[in-house]
Amino acid sequence: MIKTLKVSMAVAGLSFSALTFAVAQQSEVKVPKLDKKISREAFLRDKLTDNTVGYVRLPTQFGMAFNIKNKASDKVMTNDVNERMMLHLKKVLQDPSLVNEALKQHLSVPLEQLPLDLGQLTSLIYTAVDGPIEIMATDMNKMISPATQALIVVPVQFSSAKELDEALVKLLKQDIGIKNQNGFYSFPPVASMYLDAKEKRLFISIAQKAQSEAQLKQTVDALKSTKEHRMYAYENQIDLTGQNFFVWADVTGSRDMIAMLAQKDVPTAAEFIQNTEGLAFGVGTTANQQGQAKFITKTNTQKIAALKDFAQPLDFKTVGKPQSLAVVALPSKQTVIELLKKNKVVDDAQLQEFAKQSEARLSFNALDLLDIMGPQAVAYEDETGSNFAIGVQNKEAFQQLIKQLESKDYATHTVNKGIHELKLKNPLLDLMQKLSKTDPHPDVMTNTALQYGMLQPWFAEMISAIYGVRAWDANFYLYWNEEQNWIVLNTLPYSLAERNKAKVSVSKWLEDQGIRSSGLLMSYTAEIKGAEEAWYRDYVKFMRNNYDLLGQKFDPFSMPSPSSMKFNPTSRIGLHTAMDKEWFVVSLDYDISPFYGYSMFTGQGAIGLVGALSSFALPAYQDYTKRTYVAEGMALSTAAKIASTEYFAAQGEWPTDNEEAGLADPELITGQAVNGIAVTGGGQVYISYNYNVQDEGYLILQGEPTESGSVNWYCYQTNLPEKVLPATCRNEVMFEDETYQYDDSEYGVELGEAVEAAEAATEAAQ
Repeated sequence: MIKTLKVSMAVAGLSFSALTFAVAQQSEVKVPKLDKKISREAFLRDKLTDNTVGYVRLPTQFGMAFNIKNKASDKVMTNDVNERMMLHLKKVLQDPSLVNEALKQHLSVPLEQLPLDLGQLTSLIYTAVDGPIEIMATDMNKMISPATQALIVVPVQFSSAKELDEALVKLLKQDIGIKNQNGFYSFPPVASMYLDAKEKRLFISIAQKAQSEAQLKQTVDALKSTKEHRMYAYENQIDLTGQNFFVWADVTGSRDMIAMLAQKDVPTAAEFIQNTEGLAFGVGTTANQQGQAKFITKTNTQKIAALKDFAQPLDFKTVGKPQSLAVVALPSKQTVIELLKKNKVVDDAQLQEFAKQSEARLSFNALDLLDIMGPQAVAYEDETGSNFAIGVQNKEAFQQLIKQLESKDYATHTVNKGIHELKLKNPLLDLMQKLSKTDPHPDVMTNTALQYGMLQPWFAEMISAIYGVRAWDANFYLYWNEEQNWIVLNTLPYSLAERNKAKVSVSKWLEDQGIRSSGLLMSYTAEIKGAEEAWYRDYVKFMRNNYDLLGQKFDPFSMPSPSSMKFNPTSRIGLHTAMDKEWFVVSLDYDISPFYGYSMFTGQGAIGLVGALSSFALPAYQDYTKRTYVAEGMALSTAAKIASTEYFAAQGEWPTDNEEAGLADPELITGQAVNGIAVTGGGQVYISYNYNVQDEGYLILQGEPTESGSVNWYCYQTNLPEKVLPATCRNEVMFEDETYQYDDSEYGVELGEAVEAAEAATEAAQ
């Protein structure tokens, strides 16, 4: 049953794609009224306990369709004709016989040979599942570990346990003897389930040891309504509807170990992790009704060297509203030097050499530009065309820089009608001439021909036509206006002459779209012409294909015509990264999704589902399932690796068993496909798998100390097929040959005892 539920959840999430992101801690989004015909409301989000460390919400296929917010889909999804078409599609999907008849036309394997009735599975997903599936992870130590428990809540349409039992028998094509005790089901060793017929919800508990009926009911009864949980600080910035896809995790308890593991290779990332409390990702709506997907972390950004410079407001103006805009924040010279040295990219000697060469070639240190220019650079297109602007923090230093360039005798600076012109002699031509003179076997005629060719206008035009840059012009020209703390640059002066008409505040323009300009690290926003209509045309084709797959008649004229929908001629899309003192945000927001292929969207139809169900008939699906189970063992081994690493750091030697490492006995660290996790000495962790992967299957992980004092872990040996291993394992693991014995002294560990413990766990589970 747990396997079936996992399959259902996987299918429901298969068509989720990365959609969208934006900024603002307190959203002003008006929460739409939930259509009860489509989906029930979320349940767990208002009942998270103090020791909750993670929360996941997976919307139903049809619920997600009506809750995703973007301007085009709002028009389509609220259209009466389209709603009738979708509800008809849902009704067809609720009929197992119709689904099976359709699948027969597309599958090469007879349905009778499959272990599941796929029509019944589809019916369960579209009929029985009646709202978002939610998962709450709890841990008394407030960290993700093998001791973490999961409570899964699935809203269903079953009015009794007997009705659920009958559905399971139809799904599995047999009565597998699952014992029903007034709605309570036990699935040892780790899972149990309870159907609350009054609430019409399935409560599934997954823990190190399966909860009893009394324990599970006590867990459910203890769920009290609250709006004060720390998760809301994250969700309020992403999805106030409480219906869309959302993931949140608290990393406070785990961050020290994660940061320690990252310290050697990526110290900046380690510093970021060390100052982060939690993270979240989800799909939602911005304040001005744009769709969005957003990733956020709650991070003390003031303690991170790489971010300490970025808190400046954006006080720039354009001529009319921008058609496109890209903003990048520039760090200070000292911040860049600290980052380069901390991440061991350069040392002091290399920095001194860079400064020396820069002074010789440019007459100034190029890194000094970071303290002269910035802290923001803006590339934009407005009514004057394409332009580039950059902030100036030190005007005197900037003017001195221009004078230094002139002193090198290859730059000329003039000012005409307030517009500055800088003519630079093309350094590439000089470079090519110098290279020709260093030829150890000079050919006077050849070098002269080369130099002469470079000076011909047609050569410069050819290079420009091929590469799009005027790299071989005799001189380079740059024009700019000086405006308060900005210089606005262009390669021709015409648009600069129109800068007196600049009235539109970029900061206000961004904020009107729900994008905070202060603390902006990077932003790009642009208009796409005809995107809404293109999306809708693809959507109609998508619906037609769904009807075809299910053997239903579809008339395109039954859908509203594109012209009748009155779509907007242009749509906006924006990608943004911003921060303040406690939040770091990456956001993609849009009027209409940039992923025009509608079959990539969340479940607004059947194609993703039918395609997913078809995979049950393929051997590749079994390999996928086994890879999932192998990954379960890798995840369960995390605590053993962490405990072994900590023991080695403190004692200078490896723990010899679970007890010495401070872990539970091997047979108590189990999963659906894992018999046990054993620390076996010599820096090795032994994962024992059951029949779900392979009888007597195992995978050995090996810890290896580094010179910096940290520990790297890699896959050491296994008897599992290569195709079920994680990709990172396949190139490093040694595969067992026929003569290998578990207790072979070659490996320097007491693997025999670990295997016996794991086998004992298997027998106990069976």
